Amino acid sequence: MNYGWLDNSVETTAWVLKAMIAIDPGNEKIVETVKWLIENRSNGYYWTSTKDTASVLYALSDYLYKSRELSPDYNVKVYMNNEKICEFNAGKDDVGKNFLITTEEKKEDENRKVFKISKNKLRKDSGNKIEIIRQGEGELYYSVYMSAYGYADKLTAQDSGFTVKKEYVMEMPSAKESFKPVQILYPLNWDVISGKQFKVKITLDGKPEYQYIMIEDYIPAGCEIVGEADDSKWLKGYYSRRENRDNRVVFFLNDLYQTDGHTEIVYTLRAETPGIYHALPARAEMMYNPHVKGNSDERVIVVKDK
Repeated sequence: MNYGWLDNSVETTAWVLKAMIAIDPGNEKIVETVKWLIENRSNGYYWTSTKDTASVLYALSDYLYKSRELSPDYNVKVYMNNEKICEFNAGKDDVGKNFLITTEEKKEDENRKVFKISKNKLRKDSGNKIEIIRQGEGELYYSVYMSAYGYADKLTAQDSGFTVKKEYVMEMPSAKESFKPVQILYPLNWDVISGKQFKVKITLDGKPEYQYIMIEDYIPAGCEIVGEADDSKWLKGYYSRRENRDNRVVFFLNDLYQTDGHTEIVYTLRAETPGIYHALPARAEMMYNPHVKGNSDERVIVVKDK
C-alpha cells in the first residue's frame, strides 16, 4: 500500500468525474459517480481531508453547471417511525444550505437550518425507520450518520499505524555537571506545584514512508502553554510547523523518512490552577489518510497550591 497523499479513492473518483463531464457529458455513469461521492462524506459535511474536499468541490462545480441543479423548487417532509419530525421548502435561494435534523444542540447560521428532536423518539430495542418525501422539482441529497460515545475511567493507547507515547518530564541539574540539564521522568500521577513549569515529551513511531502527519496534544485543564510556536524542540526528528491553540498544541511533520520512523518532540507547560486533572491522550494521524492513526495513554496530573 502507498501511504503517500496521492493514494486516495475519493480524489481519484473526483478527477474521473471531472474528466467524464468534459469528454462525455451524457455518460450515464456521471450521476452514479456523483451519488458515490455524496455518500462517502464524513459526518455528512466534508470528505476525508481538505485535499479530498477541494478535489470533490472542483468536480461537483462542473457537474452543477452542466446539470442545472441550481434552481430547486420542492417541499420535503421527514418522518421517523411514521411520525413527522420536520418539514421545509427549498428554493433557488437555499442552494448550498444544510437542513440538519439532530438530537444534539447545534447552532443555526445562514447556511444551516437546525431541527432538534428529542432522544426519546429513538427506539432503543429495535430499528428506527426514516422516511423522506420530496414533492416538486430538483435533486435532494441526504446523509444519515450516528455518533456513539463511550464512558471510560482511563483511556488506553491505541495503535492503528502509529505508536504514540506521552511523558511528563522535568529538567534538573546533573549531579556531575550542574550546568548540564538531564531529563527525569515522573510517574503517571505526578504532583506539580502551581506556578512551576514542566515538559511534555511526545514520542512517535510509524513507518518511514508515512507522509504529512499531524500530532495533537490536548493540554490538561489547570495548565497553560509556555512559549511561542517556535520555542519547542525535537530530541530526535523534526517538525515543519507548530500551532498553539486554546486547548491543545499541534505539530505538523512532512514525513518520517529521514528519522527512520521515529520522532521525539518536547514542549513546555506551566501548572496554574490547583486540582486533579485528566489529560487526554496525545494523538497522531496522517492528514490525507486519517485512518492511519494512533494515540497515547491518558495521563493524570495533580497541581498543588503553593
